[in-house]
Amino acid sequence: MELQPPKPSDRELLHGSVAAESDLLHIHQADFGWDRNLPATLLNIELKFPPSSLTIITGAVGSGKSTLLQAILGEVPCMKGFIYSNVCEISFCSTKVWIRNGSIRDNICQPLPFDEQWYRTVLYSTALDQDIESFALKDHTVIGSNGMATSGGQRQRIAIARAIYARKQLALFDDVLGALDAKTSEQVFQRIFGTQGILRRHGVAAILATHDQKLLAFADNAVLLRNGVITEQGPPQLLQSRDLSDGPAANSRSTDERQVALPNQAAPGIASSNADDMNRKTGDMNLWVQWWGEENARTPFGRLALYISVYAVLAAVGAALWAWCMWLVFCRIVPASSNRLHDYLVMKVNKAPLHWLTSTDSGIALNRFSQDMTLIDRSLPADFLKTSRNFTQCLMNAVFICVGAKYMAPLIPLSAIVVYSIQKFYLRTSRQLRHLDLESKSPLYTQFTETLNGLVTIRAFGWQDSFREEHQELLQRSQRPYYMLFVIQRWLILVLDLCVAGIAILLVILAVFVREIGPIGVSLISLITFSQQLSELINFWTSMETSIGAVTRIRSFQKVPSEDLPGEEAVPLADWPSAGHIAFQNVSVCYELDSPPVLQQLTLTVPAGSKLGVCGRSGSGKSSLLLAILRMVEIQSGDITIDAVSLQSCPRDIIRSQVTVIPQEPVLFRGTIRDNVTGFSPMNDENVLNALQKVQLYDHVQSSGGLDAKIDQLPLSAGQRQLICLARAIVKKRKILLLDEVTSRVDNETDSLMQEVIRTEFAGCTIIAIAHRVSTLLDYDQIAVIDGGKMAEYGTPSALLEASGSLFRQFACRYGLQRKMLEGIRDTGSRLREGNSVLMGNMGAVSLKELIPTSLIQRWA
Repeated sequence: MELQPPKPSDRELLHGSVAAESDLLHIHQADFGWDRNLPATLLNIELKFPPSSLTIITGAVGSGKSTLLQAILGEVPCMKGFIYSNVCEISFCSTKVWIRNGSIRDNICQPLPFDEQWYRTVLYSTALDQDIESFALKDHTVIGSNGMATSGGQRQRIAIARAIYARKQLALFDDVLGALDAKTSEQVFQRIFGTQGILRRHGVAAILATHDQKLLAFADNAVLLRNGVITEQGPPQLLQSRDLSDGPAANSRSTDERQVALPNQAAPGIASSNADDMNRKTGDMNLWVQWWGEENARTPFGRLALYISVYAVLAAVGAALWAWCMWLVFCRIVPASSNRLHDYLVMKVNKAPLHWLTSTDSGIALNRFSQDMTLIDRSLPADFLKTSRNFTQCLMNAVFICVGAKYMAPLIPLSAIVVYSIQKFYLRTSRQLRHLDLESKSPLYTQFTETLNGLVTIRAFGWQDSFREEHQELLQRSQRPYYMLFVIQRWLILVLDLCVAGIAILLVILAVFVREIGPIGVSLISLITFSQQLSELINFWTSMETSIGAVTRIRSFQKVPSEDLPGEEAVPLADWPSAGHIAFQNVSVCYELDSPPVLQQLTLTVPAGSKLGVCGRSGSGKSSLLLAILRMVEIQSGDITIDAVSLQSCPRDIIRSQVTVIPQEPVLFRGTIRDNVTGFSPMNDENVLNALQKVQLYDHVQSSGGLDAKIDQLPLSAGQRQLICLARAIVKKRKILLLDEVTSRVDNETDSLMQEVIRTEFAGCTIIAIAHRVSTLLDYDQIAVIDGGKMAEYGTPSALLEASGSLFRQFACRYGLQRKMLEGIRDTGSRLREGNSVLMGNMGAVSLKELIPTSLIQRWA
């Protein structure tokens, strides 16, 4: 992991040179590409960014908008041309939100000093002040890893607030408004990018990449990208007067997000020290050597064959016994037990409720799966064998010492008492230190994974030094218990050496009076390694206890609550759901059974094969409605039924397996295109290719290596990744389809494509869709407006649009769907089908064809 961007080539060394005094940034005839061995992604880019200006970059999905922002940040190599810059500080907000495991305030302010007045101003500008007031702990609320305890819109606004709070000269925003509802999006845009917005008031230049061309009216400069080439740039009025629509750019070379596959490098194990081989010179074979030596002294070379044979047999038996023990432990016992523990751990995490996942530090779970499982797989069996071996050796050495010097026998029990007292004191301390050593690594793992996920943001803000210092501090904290453990191990060796030295002195004194050379020699040889074996015995015993502690910590996950509740054992029929009729009956849901409800007294019916659109402000409870159907939140009261089967009586795994979900953030897995479309299930390639053809990704996939191409090596934009998820839904077609803001980050053409695919491929299916783009819901059968966790409105789109004071109508007006337009649709249907442009309030000239689905226009006309 590098906190610094890759070292630039000689051509790139001009990146950061002084630009014209009137411009913050000047890109001059530059080509950019992710791989120097492949064709460039962006071609012949010529752009200037003056101070205190708003530049909007627009274009179709995959046209190169995000790549251009990454190039400005220095993340994409410059293959030709130059970047001249007067900017020394840049802030960046990505469409893929990066949130750390901490409070809302920490995510916005850290690592910068806290400025109360500026902080409150930023909260107001991002409309977060209203959301924070609804939290019990206000801005001290811990939002979990990746912000799991907040909605998608809230996470996005936290990231926007972080970019503004940093007070940089230049701020880059990559499609940050797509996850927000209409009202919040308008508020945030006006308060941040408007003529009286916070950025203009403080002289900050902003670059906003978006597919929403209605925002061009507010820009100082507009840029249109097509397939990595700037086709238009200049005043927004010039671009608005032209047709800016473009295809989904399925064959585009650009990529909005690039995942870097880190090779799995496994360091070869280091052979154990030769000290063990050196120390195996004592034992029962030495006693046989003593007898051999005494016999040889009396009769030189007498019975030589007997002694050699017995010596060889003893060595072979010892080696065979040791090999059998290793085989038994490493090949039979360890795989079975570790697999069982790993399966148990995976099962507990998979069955954990949503509130546990949002409130638990990801480093804790990572520690269990990595370090604790490593201790069980590798350290525990090795320590068990070494402890057994050293215990046997210590016991035999004590016997040999007594055999060699009979008068030493009474000292052995006394020495055992002394050693027991020492190890009792030592174990009590070392056990705690070993546990501290393990637990202190969880924050380090968390910080490492968070840094890895936010490398682009960290480098953009220039926070490398701060994160290095934080990493060094966490690393030092994690090493302190290890250092103290090393110190007390040295202390143990010193004390044991002193004890053995006392025994050696007594043995030497006895040797003066005892004339039996052989026994005394065996005793002295045994005594030489007795001290080291004794200390190793205690160390291995302590290490084995620590490894057993790893088992205890994994077993402690037994306390993790299971989302499965009593009474959820009724398995429905194999063809359930056959129709897809969904009914909510006075349903109140919450994340925990004893927490306040997030949805209250919700009653609605979604007939089989109908389409329900859900809209509302960010954080109003829309996603909780989908989570309730998936049983990822708890039902406090009421009931939800699908085809008259209560979801409270069905196993949750079965419910989720029978429902198709397309989330707001595209979910792709490491593997091939085939694996991502089929979900690792066996399926005919023809079906997979047909699905890709329907979402217009067939040519792009075929030109990139076909279905066996690795997903992380394919240049996919955010919109194209969403199309992959749509293809997955097509091949896994179910009677119920849940959509959570699936088109919030795509352009109008891709939106139209996705809506058309959903209409044709899921005809007859029950569809519940959450959308901030009201235009995508106008051909739905029913609309539900959620406000504050309650059903605010419910009815057909036309009825809600015509009702005065309707929230849905307000949302529609914010997107330019005025009532007078709807009243004139019947008379002007033919003209609307030709896509003539009309003036939409203050949102600029846009085509009604882009706002209202063609099927709805045809129905009303």
